[in-house]
Amino acid sequence: MTQRLKSRTPLIFLLFLLFLGAGLVTAYLSFQPELPASVAEKISSNLEQQLKYLESEATQVKNTLRDTIITTPETSCPFFLYDHGRLVQWSNNQWVPPVSIFADTFDIKLIHDGNVDNLVRRWNISSDKFLVSVIPLQRSFKITNEYVSPEWNEEIFPSGNIRVLDANSTLGTPVCANGRCLFRVSFFKEDMPSHVRTKFSWQRRCSSYLHIDFFQL
Repeated sequence: MTQRLKSRTPLIFLLFLLFLGAGLVTAYLSFQPELPASVAEKISSNLEQQLKYLESEATQVKNTLRDTIITTPETSCPFFLYDHGRLVQWSNNQWVPPVSIFADTFDIKLIHDGNVDNLVRRWNISSDKFLVSVIPLQRSFKITNEYVSPEWNEEIFPSGNIRVLDANSTLGTPVCANGRCLFRVSFFKEDMPSHVRTKFSWQRRCSSYLHIDFFQL
């Protein structure tokens, strides 16, 4: 029996080294920054889910549009109704899409407005009336302190160390949803999220906006 144990000792020691090495490699890789393409792919997946929620909510809004002043769920994105070039109903006034951006016909578009980046979705109701909603992406400040700090949509981005760029920019990595590249993201290598930090929550949707029932003019 003793002889058998002695003969197996090198094998057991070798297996121990193999498992130890595998564990160390796994631990090392888990804390390494992810590649930009990998992070952008996860952002794209999150964005697709957000857009899916938005389309569902917009369908409910459009179905009641002719009957009543619209109210929205507490976790809903803000909605805006424009008629003959005028804003006539809105659910939030934290950031109101300027009428001037709708001179360019689009159904979804990244809008930079000062220090705010938003994804604006538009649905035509008639030739003169259209419904709009906004998915907030991020808000940045030139100076950060205890009173102001960067804000970002945690349902889409893993961290705030991300620059949102136009889809036609030559920089960054494209973020695509439903077959369309809507914008690009760029970040410094040292700011890349590690594998253990790229977890996302789907509970709040557009919760960065406070819920307010529709206002009407």
